[in-house]
Amino acid sequence: MRNKYYKILDYTWAIIAILIFIASIKFLSDGTLGEKVVTMGLWAPLVIFLLKISTLVFAPLGGTPLYVVSGAVYGNLYGFLICFAGDVVGSALCFFISKRWGMRAVKFFAGNSNINKIEKMLSILHNTKSFIKARVAFFTIPELLAYAAGLTRMNFWKFMLLQIPLYIPSGFVLVFLGSTIAVFTTRYAIFLSLFAIILASLGIWTLAKDYRKIEGL
Repeated sequence: MRNKYYKILDYTWAIIAILIFIASIKFLSDGTLGEKVVTMGLWAPLVIFLLKISTLVFAPLGGTPLYVVSGAVYGNLYGFLICFAGDVVGSALCFFISKRWGMRAVKFFAGNSNINKIEKMLSILHNTKSFIKARVAFFTIPELLAYAAGLTRMNFWKFMLLQIPLYIPSGFVLVFLGSTIAVFTTRYAIFLSLFAIILASLGIWTLAKDYRKIEGL
């Protein structure tokens, strides 16, 4: 039951991220994106920064859409720096949560569906060399590795030194993708919007299907 709720949360978050991206493309295409960002002041990058942290701490949430959104709104450099900062702080929080409160807290934040993955990671995290191998092997789920590392005797600063570097290439590629899509779609925004709406509709349909299963309908 709890796992299904986490799945619903994940789909809901994906739909929200898609809608944010559609809005950013719309404002970019009509030339008002700059005004919107300036009007929000520090709130706009702060919101993206906090959301990026949340996608690590609450492991069921997918953080990939935020890289694309950040790249579309702020361009390559600033978009990357905002998400990278969120990754650094988010990883640190994951490590501290598991280090301070143990597996019970990890189950709450990561979700029961991810506990088996974290336990498998724990079984291979014996030293620095094994952590590096795990970081490369599980580069798509760094938050789970961060939680696992917090359950070991690894020093925090060693963890950060080994955890953070791989965020740089993957984050920059995704942010670059977002900024490239944004530039390309200033002419073809309607096609991207239609695609995103279809994608969001599929997500809503899947969300409703899962909800019916939970309610026993």
